[in-house]
Amino acid sequence: MPVSAFNFIRRLIVDFDSGNNRFDQQGEALFVVLDGRRLVAIGGVNIDPFESASGVGRVRRVYVLPEYRGSGVGRLLMDAIETHAAQHFSQLNLYTDTVDAALFYQRLGYAAVSLAGVSHQKRLMEPVT
Repeated sequence: MPVSAFNFIRRLIVDFDSGNNRFDQQGEALFVVLDGRRLVAIGGVNIDPFESASGVGRVRRVYVLPEYRGSGVGRLLMDAIETHAAQHFSQLNLYTDTVDAALFYQRLGYAAVSLAGVSHQKRLMEPVT
């Protein structure tokens, strides 16, 4: 596992153990993509803690191993996240500071924005209640 992946997973575990982020609130979920028994991608959705409006989720902790990028795994992961999120949220926010990730999200329909702590947004259909 690359060092960047190790650090990424380590931070996810630290946040879980500390109670900072367990993906366990209403509408939250964490997804993984496996290739056999190998974890190749991970990501989830939280209630956006930085947004005062209700119905806004935040895409969090999305990571795809470098050798799986460009294979459709990231799109598969994001499809699962968005399908789940659409049942609970009307909008998704996220923050990335890398060009490659920004282009990936834009290909998935996320609009680039310049808001505090938000680099991209996507409007979803109103949640089914």
